Amino acid sequence: MPYLFTNALLTSFPKDVKDKYNNYKIIYGRDIESFDENRMVLKSGTNVKRGKPPNYDKFFDNITKTCIGRTGYGVGRDYAISAIKKAMTKAKFQDTSFKDAAGVMHKHDLLFIAKPSKIESEISETNILLNDIQGFILTQTGECSLLPDVPALKIICSINSEISKYLMYIYIKALLKLNKTKGILELAHSYENPGGFCLYNKFGFREDSSLDRYDCFPEGAEGDTLAMQVDLTDTGLLRDLDSVLLMANKNIDLENLNSTGEPMCNKQKDIGKAASVEQQKYIALRTQNREYLRDLFIRNDEDEIREILEANDIDIDVLRGDGVNSDFNYALKELIEIGKIMAVNEKKELAKIDKVFNSSKKTRKRKISKGKQKKSKGSVSKSKKKLTRKKGFKKHIKRTLKNQNNSVLFGTDSGSFTDLSAPSSFSSSSEDV
Repeated sequence: MPYLFTNALLTSFPKDVKDKYNNYKIIYGRDIESFDENRMVLKSGTNVKRGKPPNYDKFFDNITKTCIGRTGYGVGRDYAISAIKKAMTKAKFQDTSFKDAAGVMHKHDLLFIAKPSKIESEISETNILLNDIQGFILTQTGECSLLPDVPALKIICSINSEISKYLMYIYIKALLKLNKTKGILELAHSYENPGGFCLYNKFGFREDSSLDRYDCFPEGAEGDTLAMQVDLTDTGLLRDLDSVLLMANKNIDLENLNSTGEPMCNKQKDIGKAASVEQQKYIALRTQNREYLRDLFIRNDEDEIREILEANDIDIDVLRGDGVNSDFNYALKELIEIGKIMAVNEKKELAKIDKVFNSSKKTRKRKISKGKQKKSKGSVSKSKKKLTRKKGFKKHIKRTLKNQNNSVLFGTDSGSFTDLSAPSSFSSSSEDV
């Protein structure tokens, strides 16, 4: 597979984009030959003379300082260091190759953005001060086995929104140049990272629960991160990408609306105001919904799934998928979308099924939770059609769900979990809609 980030990619950008970022220098991770605690040296340059052994902790502190946002919900330092080492397989520690660097450069692709500091008048191949680093992006091809040829956005860190938007633009344009139809990532800290959420939302990414599984994004299966995906064939994305970067438009206006944009990114709403009480309440509702739905589908109780769909006015036919492939992720996506709408319009959780046990007869009944009330006029609901419970339908649902292998999707197969710290994230404040 060719490199994702190349000079040919950058030179293909429109003139307005190149002019806007003309003062920045792009550094490819594969070109870094050596470094100490203060600077990098590219392959064609000469090594920096050192009077004493470099302080590598300081080196990584300087590189990863762009990863911690104002809210503290950024990429974990240890995770970022490990990922950078793997991507910089050709770089050296005091002229000694990394012993713990793994993989090949084509699997991990790393790009830095630098800008001259006040101390130095320019950035050259022998003069890239670490304090000049404004941000970086790291991708990994094959991180998600469901989409093995798609480079996943693993880390994005920057000191401000101007840099973060440019890095997102570079990632999407690189995928388009390679004729990819999708882009994927996982958001560190899920809904509690509104800055990252709104950056990705701005560029057309939408929450995608079908990727929160151990054979794609393991931490998403645990509920610690949030999988997101962008449709690179969407005509709205192709039309608006340049204008969003150049600030002519605030967001990419998608044409294929499989799900709505994130309302928390609208600063005109109370929930869009950073760290506001309303935003915190909204985040809590979305988190509670997600935790409940995760547990619901782990239990794989077909009666309870059917009842929660009916309680939230979702047609039970959604369990049959698209008519060709039966996939309960259709049901999960519908419930997440309805939960988002209810959190905004009615400021409450999804209607849930409270389990009530009769200890004498050891039988179980369910009732709709007290939180379920009459929908407000602003609420959007699906068809209220109730499917008559035909003979054999229960067996159909049970067979459908079992065929999906819940042990892989929702983490009951603990042997497949890889313990990682925080994955891809953004570290600035939330963006406007």
